[in-house]
Amino acid sequence: MVSQTKSTHFGEHRSAVSIVTFANADVLAFYRTLPFNYRESVAGSAEAIKTHDPRAAYPPLAALLRDNARILDVGCGAGWFANSVSYHCGCSVVGIDFNQIAVERAQEVAGALSVSTEFQTADLFTYEPAELFDVVVSLGVLHHTNDCIAAVRRVCEFVKPGGHLFIGLYHKFGREPFLDYFRKMRNNGATEEAMLSRYKELHSGLQDETLLHSWFRDQVLHPHETQHTLEEMMPVITGTGMTLVSTSLNRFAPIHSLEEVYAEERKQYDVAVQRLKKNQYFTGFFVFLARKNELTRSLDTKQYVEYDPLVGYRYIPNFDMMLPRPGGGAYHIQTNSKGIRTSREYAFKRPSGVTRAILCGDSMAAGQFVSNEQRLSEQLERRIPGLEVVNLSLEGSGTDQQLLLYEQVGLQYEHDFLIVMPFLSNIRRNMVIAREAFDAKTGMRVLRGKPRFELVNGQLELRNVPVPKEYLNSEPEHGVTTDTPNSFVSHLKTRLSAFPGISYLKKLVYFFIPWEPFPEFRNPASKEWQLMEAIIHRFRQSAGDRPIVIVPMFYDNYVRYRMSRNYWKRFRSLEVVPRTFVIDLLPHLRQLGAAALRCFQSPHDMHLSAYGHLMVAEVLEKEFLHLGILSRHSGQE
Repeated sequence: MVSQTKSTHFGEHRSAVSIVTFANADVLAFYRTLPFNYRESVAGSAEAIKTHDPRAAYPPLAALLRDNARILDVGCGAGWFANSVSYHCGCSVVGIDFNQIAVERAQEVAGALSVSTEFQTADLFTYEPAELFDVVVSLGVLHHTNDCIAAVRRVCEFVKPGGHLFIGLYHKFGREPFLDYFRKMRNNGATEEAMLSRYKELHSGLQDETLLHSWFRDQVLHPHETQHTLEEMMPVITGTGMTLVSTSLNRFAPIHSLEEVYAEERKQYDVAVQRLKKNQYFTGFFVFLARKNELTRSLDTKQYVEYDPLVGYRYIPNFDMMLPRPGGGAYHIQTNSKGIRTSREYAFKRPSGVTRAILCGDSMAAGQFVSNEQRLSEQLERRIPGLEVVNLSLEGSGTDQQLLLYEQVGLQYEHDFLIVMPFLSNIRRNMVIAREAFDAKTGMRVLRGKPRFELVNGQLELRNVPVPKEYLNSEPEHGVTTDTPNSFVSHLKTRLSAFPGISYLKKLVYFFIPWEPFPEFRNPASKEWQLMEAIIHRFRQSAGDRPIVIVPMFYDNYVRYRMSRNYWKRFRSLEVVPRTFVIDLLPHLRQLGAAALRCFQSPHDMHLSAYGHLMVAEVLEKEFLHLGILSRHSGQE
């Protein structure tokens, strides 16, 4: 984790900012010194906006910037585009940027213009809008992140079906001559003042000295940028459920052939060279407009899994797709060649200097309905230098299936410690040999088979293996049970929960009598807990002398209401076994107050949100350091 508090020309920054995503720490520090597009005065910025209509600069947006349209400006900086749209088009505009100094100036300019643009200090990788947008714009921002492709995928998630995305990036060919020109100046001993003087000759239209310096620093002295092509972006555009509409590369003409556009963009290098020879400013920048396709699939059919005779099912190797998520939007799921949900390959031997953890869990830890890079495992890796987390979590699985995955797959990978994250309902999943699911081809409800352990004379014995591919009938066959409630009482509870005011009633009742949705945890002698305990002990045995960390997972009601804590008594009792640690997430999340509900995708879904994964990663980092697990293996103090 990188945490910085910087002094700037604009005073001491108010708070430390933890960079825990693909946002680049050096870039943030750079823009704190002088944000991009920053003029000498608020009044100067406001006057410039009044005379520049964004629809003139970007003609494809003219038909989209309607009065009732909701617009998001990602990486808004000092607010030029967001405030321009608010002033000239009357749209509802939100601007986000990770630089608080830039956001404060954007708010001041909005005040001077008397517009209602909403600005937020936020990181695009953890930003969770309350609703999706008609148009999402990001101009000259995403190529400054540590992963531009992930950033493009992320902003696609903010677009509503039928909405549009407008992205501006540095072009791989068109940018090179400009960078090479100033690189040669620097290598030949040119001072920063000399380079500024030359830049001023090229970009002669900038008269405001502060604005000129902000552009010069951004274009010439920037600590990090990448360059891209439309051809490179097309798989990302189509893979996120978008359709290319137009691009500046062919001057926004109708696209009859992508090959013709690709041929046109290869000419960008020569164009840039000629501009420099003519002493004309040319940044090598291109934009494209894409439209999000309407969503047609609503059922969670798990089209990314396939049959496995031991575990029941597993992720399909080399799967890569954007999928719809409840409540709108989309998320990115990708697996590697071994069928592990991750965007990279892992060597069986742990790399030198790396501390490696194996993570086992169900859909909460697997990151259902959030993109790969947003999951707690990837968040942990970005927070803790030298940590690698191999996330074997499998959606919909029981702790018994997770044990089998660890023994079959996880033990192949050299690792230092094990993390097990059992969802509370797994105490029931462990008891069944089938669970309800949807068939990926037909969308019909089916029973998907799974293995099951039985506890016989204190020993685990595996049953129902090889697992039947599917119980095709919706009614359970002889000996087949499912943990999915299907009784009159369960349906009645679901309907009652939707009644207005029921949440307040629950808060009142549960304050006096904490609700226990899983009574199996009440009695340590219950057959369900005895089986769960035996499975965890088997994890402990298979892990050898490695530490094992148990992190019980729960759904949003546990932060929303006063719930029973029997589960914590049961899991904490496991700490009597040496080198076994149990982490309690609930107190940490409750410290967030009302924001704790943001940790879940409720009301659309019960799973952790991207924000929730970030918060859980933060808790785990603190607890790992407190327990000494990381310092023991990575040399951290």
